[in-house]
Amino acid sequence: MHIYIRTGDNENTGIEFLNGKGWSEPHIEQKGFIFTPKNAPARKYEFKGGVNLDSGVWGTKNEKSLAALVLLSEELSKVPENETVESVTWIMVGIRDVTGLDLLKRYELGNPKGNTAEELNGEVKYIIYKYLNEGPTHVRVSITDEDRKRITYDNNGTRDGFGYMRKDLPQGFSIVFDDTVEHYSVPEFLRRAVFSLTDEQETLAETILLADKLSKLEQSELVTTTVMCHTGEIEEPTPAVEVLERLQHFICAYTVNDDSKIIGLDGDKAKAEAKVRKANVTVEVLKRVDFYGAPGLSEKPEKLSDFDHVRAMHNVGFVITGTLGRCWVFKVKGNGSRSTVYGMNYEDRALAVAALATFSVADKHQYYGELQIVSDVLEPDFVEAVNDILRGLDYYELVSYLKGFFNVEEVRR
Repeated sequence: MHIYIRTGDNENTGIEFLNGKGWSEPHIEQKGFIFTPKNAPARKYEFKGGVNLDSGVWGTKNEKSLAALVLLSEELSKVPENETVESVTWIMVGIRDVTGLDLLKRYELGNPKGNTAEELNGEVKYIIYKYLNEGPTHVRVSITDEDRKRITYDNNGTRDGFGYMRKDLPQGFSIVFDDTVEHYSVPEFLRRAVFSLTDEQETLAETILLADKLSKLEQSELVTTTVMCHTGEIEEPTPAVEVLERLQHFICAYTVNDDSKIIGLDGDKAKAEAKVRKANVTVEVLKRVDFYGAPGLSEKPEKLSDFDHVRAMHNVGFVITGTLGRCWVFKVKGNGSRSTVYGMNYEDRALAVAALATFSVADKHQYYGELQIVSDVLEPDFVEAVNDILRGLDYYELVSYLKGFFNVEEVRR
């Protein structure tokens, strides 16, 4: 028998390339593809580490060629095992109008007498799995009983079966994260609202556990969830970053994060009652700042925090990387903003450390309140300059302040 594989931007192949390109476009960046058969679950194919990709349009390790082999394997699986396959022609529509390639010759498949469909499919699958990893198209995130053991409620209660936690008892809970314990309090005025949630405090606690798992995934990773949080179960694959942002806002709306690591501010009574979170800035933390025109500056705390180690005016700007690999670029808006920033104490250095601390804590802990930094590697005057920037500002207010001087863009590295 003769098999024909037809591909093109207007052909219903079931192939979706992860770089967003079509069949007729150049694929300079090759990420793999998702294949959705007509009557089977979708499958995701990504290149294995260490594979040197062909740069040519029809290279044997080009994702288009390998996608064509996946389509061939699907067709071969429908053919009786002992049927002889004499030829396989790949017809490409949209490139030089119509182009045809003999896939058997191209991949040196088959033999002069012809192969059975089963034998040929075995050879095709070998090539596919040599270069590609096959897996599900999304990650299903759930909360297990082991995860729930990380939660300790302030009232020492639990929700077994259809039990309820009384709203007149202490509200709040602690959760173990690796080697730290985070505490979440429920403000008095929110007790009734929390009690009205489907599973009361357990809804909040499981949402935080879910957010922790999502924060450790690639932002673009598609996820579904089994957890009945405020969004309900997420059954449609959705980018992890989108779900995480929704959960973070929900968490912040009902809780005060981490009372176990807060300090009182100095000053009058009103200030003394206010609370902020400490962010420890170490040498390792500082390595996540890259200053324009000054590579390696952040790895030298003594120079970074030296008042007299002045930055060049034309280099104002920086890039910070959060604890989970998310990356933000700060480019000065124009000469007016450049002059303003350059005229500040420590130019853009204190601003960069303030941004680093705030974005990193929000990224890792879903905490959006006020911060103050502590550090045993930075000069005390520099620490005070950073804290002067942070003082009185929550995450959103600081971002707004920084955007007065910089264009802030999140990018992928």
